Order: sequence, then structure tokens, then C-alpha cells
Amino acid sequence: MPYATFSTPVNASADVIWETLLDKAHRPHKYIPYEVLEYKIHEEFANGILREIRTAEMHMTERVTFDKQTGTITFTLVNHPLYEGTLINRLSPPTPESGGLPVVTYTMDVKPRSPEAEQQPDANWFKNAARPEAISKAVLHMKSIVEGQAAQGAKA
Repeated sequence: MPYATFSTPVNASADVIWETLLDKAHRPHKYIPYEVLEYKIHEEFANGILREIRTAEMHMTERVTFDKQTGTITFTLVNHPLYEGTLINRLSPPTPESGGLPVVTYTMDVKPRSPEAEQQPDANWFKNAARPEAISKAVLHMKSIVEGQAAQGAKA
């Protein structure tokens, strides 16, 4: 059962972080550590998109919903043959514990559709993505991008 979560404070405004998270949902190739072989937005709706993404390691369709009020972008697997569940990117407000900085959290919470699902070769991407070092690397990569953008904005 792939589950993982990781949070980090980010030295940027909540607006810059939110816009980057939206960009990640629409243009994943800039943010994920895999070569995107195919990407398509099948549908756009008021608070999200239905997208399909394929890399050499995985292929999935996701209903992506945006909730700026709660700072949450939810990627819900649609008709995946092996797994069901969500991947969530969350922007939380600054706290004293975060040094007064907004916090970005990624959470992966998927469950196999059958007892045999995790034995399939296509399950490897999900199992690897849920490793603590993999999810922390993904969040820290996003943090680096956002802080770089914030620094560029401060220079302009």
C-alpha cells in the first residue's frame, strides 16, 4: 500500500507557491524527475482538469482538482488497473514552527485494487514514489524551483 508524506517550509510567498503548484499540474514535465513521453489534458472544468500522463515507468489518468481556499491540489487516479487513491499537493500557511514560512506537503495515498496488484511490474513506479527518500526529493525539488522563482522575482 504505497503511502508517503513529506513537508517543508518554502521561502516564497503563498501566491508564488500556489501558481507553481498549478503550473506543475498543467505542465508536469518541468517538475517530475521522469521524461514525459505523453501528456494530454482531456477535459478542463471549473476547479480542475482531467489529464493523462505517460513516462517509461508509469501511465495514469488523473482528475486534478484545485482548491485555493484550502491550498490543496488533489490528483485522483481514474480507472487505473492496479491502484486507486490520491496524490495531494498542499500549501499550508506559515506557522512559528515553520519559521514563518508557508509549508508545502506532498502526500501519496494509494491502495492496490487486488492482492496481486503490487506484484505487477507496473506497480514499481508507485512503490518507488512512496519511498521516503523519493517523496522528500520531489518536495525539495519543488522547493528549489519555487525559491529560485521567488529570488528572480525579487531581483526584477
